[in-house]
Amino acid sequence: MAIIAPKSGGNFTPASEGIHLGVLAEVRDLGMQQETYKGVEKTVPKILFRWQLDELDEKNEPKRIYEKFTLSDHEKARLTKRVISIYKKPAPADFDYEEMVGVQRNLVITQNVGKDGKTYANIDAILKLNEGQAKLEIVVIPKKDEVQKEVAAALKQSTARPVTAEDPIDSDDLPF
Repeated sequence: MAIIAPKSGGNFTPASEGIHLGVLAEVRDLGMQQETYKGVEKTVPKILFRWQLDELDEKNEPKRIYEKFTLSDHEKARLTKRVISIYKKPAPADFDYEEMVGVQRNLVITQNVGKDGKTYANIDAILKLNEGQAKLEIVVIPKKDEVQKEVAAALKQSTARPVTAEDPIDSDDLPF
C-alpha cells in the first residue's frame, strides 16, 4: 500500500493591495544555494528579508512578506536596489545586513499570480513613514526547527512510557 504525504504549506491569505506599515522583522542568511540563470547553474549566497505588516491574518497574527536576495553589493543587484529604496543610498562595502532589522517603512503592496496559480503579495515600492506615524512592534515567530526542538525537549521530559509489544496500551491506561 502506498504512503503518500499530504500537501504541506497550508492555505494563506496574502496581504491586501495598497500601502501598509511594515517592519523588517528578520534578515536571515540562507547560505549557498543553487540557482539557474539564463540556462547556467551556479551556487550563490542568499539572504531572506521577512517583513511584518500591520494587517492581521485569520490567526490574528501579523501578515508577512518574504523577499529572497542574492547577497551581492553590485550596483545592479536586487539587494542593492532594495537597500537604496529603504535608505535612499547604497550600503557601504562592510555593511552588516542584520543591522536593518527593525527598520520601519510604508510598503506599497501589489498582488501577482504565480506560475502555480496562487496569489502572492509583493513589495512594489518603499516609502518613508509619515511624520508622527505609529510604529509596529516585532512579533517573534519561532522558526520550524526551534519548534521541533521544543517539542522534542517536551517529549523527553514527558513521564509517558513508550508503547511497545511487551507493554501495550490497554483500557486501564485510558483516562476515561
